[in-house]
Amino acid sequence: MTQQPRIALISQKEYVETVDIENSTQTALVETRILRNALMEKGAIVERVAWCDESINWAEFDCGLITSTWDYYERYEEFMDWLSFIEDKTPLINTASTIKWNIDKHYLAELSTATVPSYFVNKGEAADLPQVFDEIGCLNAVIKPTISASGSNTFKVNKDDIAAFSSKFAELSAEKDMLIQPFQNAIIEEGEKSLIVINGQYTHAIRKTAADGEFRIQGQHGGTVHNFTPKKAEISFAEDAVKKCGYSPLYARVDIINDNDDQTALMELELIEPDLFFRYNKAAATSLAKAVLESLQG
Repeated sequence: MTQQPRIALISQKEYVETVDIENSTQTALVETRILRNALMEKGAIVERVAWCDESINWAEFDCGLITSTWDYYERYEEFMDWLSFIEDKTPLINTASTIKWNIDKHYLAELSTATVPSYFVNKGEAADLPQVFDEIGCLNAVIKPTISASGSNTFKVNKDDIAAFSSKFAELSAEKDMLIQPFQNAIIEEGEKSLIVINGQYTHAIRKTAADGEFRIQGQHGGTVHNFTPKKAEISFAEDAVKKCGYSPLYARVDIINDNDDQTALMELELIEPDLFFRYNKAAATSLAKAVLESLQG
């Protein structure tokens, strides 16, 4: 490692092309600015780059830190090729192997952590949706691709409406692996809780709620974010989920919910490019910057 480490903050092209990062109120840029400043305060040279920029000499960086590559699911094959290309050029944080594992929601089936029940339908596979609903024991389910983000192609389907949804499901499953999960009522009643874990340790949490008439909690669909103080048991659950995943990520967002049995359950373990909500706790960005630089020292 060079005396003054050079770090690439990696995002999608649109965010790199935004010039006024210093005054931007766009969430992705605010988060990048906070993390960039934390790294610079620790002595790093930081450059914002787009993952798809073919002019970049990745070997010039001591590491690449993925922040907001939120177009990966729309350019999946290209993104996976890029991961394979960069693996021997510069280390990624989280690592390329972590990203390859976490990018597809099939990872949920590999976790020993308590998760929301998940049923997978592979691309091109026929599925008897009424039977699937019976197997996972629900009247309402959330159906989405296993590779997706921001609530894209995500549907809440009632068992009585399966016939009307069947053509849409056939269209999606012809092209993508699909995930079916029982709808969790707490999404409407209290929202989803996101606990941030940096270098194995909990730092802060927020709660995301859906807009009236919606079930998706993402901002693109009118969802809102609130400060949240988790219970000690929820903190232990989040830290344990990260520990059990087997990849030792430097950063993680653990999305949990009180499930329909009123038990804590994992919705998602976000290890790729999640919003880490540093704007709610800038000290967490400092913790990540410290962990990144320590990782470069071996």
